[in-house]
Amino acid sequence: MSRIITKLLLLMAFVFSFNVTYAKDKDESKLQYSIQSSISGQQGYWVVEVTAYVTKKGDINNTILQKCAVHGALFKGVAPGKGGSSQKPLCTSATAESQNADFFNAFFQQEFKNYADVVAGTLSTIKVGKGYEVTATVQIAKDNLRKAMEQAGIIRKLGF
Repeated sequence: MSRIITKLLLLMAFVFSFNVTYAKDKDESKLQYSIQSSISGQQGYWVVEVTAYVTKKGDINNTILQKCAVHGALFKGVAPGKGGSSQKPLCTSATAESQNADFFNAFFQQEFKNYADVVAGTLSTIKVGKGYEVTATVQIAKDNLRKAMEQAGIIRKLGF
């Protein structure tokens, strides 16, 4: 009987340590979002609807939506939506983000806010399971963002 209890305790310890290791390895800084075109914007801008998924109520703010919008414009592209068409990502290289990790780590600390604005009155939040789904319309200064990436040497200039 004591052998069975010992084996069960060892099995439980193994399972528990696996779960703790998994939680530590999980990259919680990874953005979870979807982005789709919303309406036609003025020349040089994309107007998109961004839905970000956050775990804490304190993470619900305009900053997370701006970050997701800029990240989507750079690396993911924009899916077709209500009133607009799809857009290709500004960085066409699949490895641009990892190759320029130092630049983008610094860029996504503060500078990204210069290229996206949340449209007033469009923020909505829905509780989903243990987290929240935050949606808003965001205007992205696509041309200015492209110029900044060209000056940083991340993407090639148009026509060259």
